Amino acid sequence: LPLWAASPALQQLYALAAELQGLWCIVGAEDQERLVDTEAIADAARIEVIPRLERWRRQQKELLERISECQAWVEGANRELGGEFTQDLAQALSEPLRRRAVALERLMAEMAAKQMQAQALRAERRRLLLLLGRPEVDSPSAMGVAKLQAHVEGLSAERDERLAEASRVADALRDIFEEISFTPSPGSDDARILMSDGGFGVTDTDHAGLLDRLRFWGAGGSR
Repeated sequence: LPLWAASPALQQLYALAAELQGLWCIVGAEDQERLVDTEAIADAARIEVIPRLERWRRQQKELLERISECQAWVEGANRELGGEFTQDLAQALSEPLRRRAVALERLMAEMAAKQMQAQALRAERRRLLLLLGRPEVDSPSAMGVAKLQAHVEGLSAERDERLAEASRVADALRDIFEEISFTPSPGSDDARILMSDGGFGVTDTDHAGLLDRLRFWGAGGSR
């Protein structure tokens, strides 16, 4: 029987069945007698099996419903996170139903935290792109957290470098203007560079203008 082989009761049943079969042979039981005995034993076992079978069927149905809901959410979140959890999802789906449900629910909790982190990174990415004067031409919705983090760190480093460079250029121009007693016209790039005190030159357009003014005055300007 395809039951749990380590069961002592099952082993005892096997022994009793073997003894019964031996007695049939010794005594010379007719086929009909053997059938009657077997039917009686099987019917008693069937009565015990049916309610247990129904209980396991209910468990299977409940677990499949629970898993289906979790799996749909996890697969959608995984796409949103750039496939970061693909391997974990495949591993979870290979488990028996109980462990599969637990694994998927654990993934849901982990991915929800990742989604919050990704949301914050996307907002920071948009802010930095705006600060640098760049359009958000590619959608970050399918980027994983690691990729978003790397992009944000790169944009942050570029912003810091430009701020530092803008401050150095403003100081350099200020020294030049003092040396030649020059006052920039209000609203000119030169005036904006000085008045921003290092804040002008962060966007791509302003940065190009910043470097142009530095080259202009470094080459002698109108002197």
